[in-house]
Amino acid sequence: MKYTREHLKNLLIDHGVQPSNYRIRILECLGQPNTHPTADEIFQHLVEDFPTLSKMTVYNTLDVLLDSSLIRKITMGKNEARYDGALSEHGHFKCHVCQQIFNFDLDLSSLPIHGLNEFKIEHKDVYFYGICKACSEHESMLTETL
Repeated sequence: MKYTREHLKNLLIDHGVQPSNYRIRILECLGQPNTHPTADEIFQHLVEDFPTLSKMTVYNTLDVLLDSSLIRKITMGKNEARYDGALSEHGHFKCHVCQQIFNFDLDLSSLPIHGLNEFKIEHKDVYFYGICKACSEHESMLTETL
């Protein structure tokens, strides 16, 4: 969901975070649908507008946003950390062909969890891996032409 800068500024304030141009712009990057960039991808996206921006500033800003529960960190294979601005309950699907990550709606509270009654669950993530629709259709077209 796309938010105005004013909304993002107020969101930061509501979470006890001092607003800054970097923080607002990073939230804007993460607010795009089905966007799960790495810290390096965020840096590359912003460095044109902020030539003095450092990667350390991006990492530090991401840490502040994570600590304030404004974003989520997801790791799907090869220990590559990606960041997600969608905070609603949802799962992730990663296509192993194009490497894109997609959000899908999911009611985590309805998942049957057996054998964990004595555990305190602090975080829930659901990941699926496979081939996305576009890659599957592309593979089908290639197979048909052979």
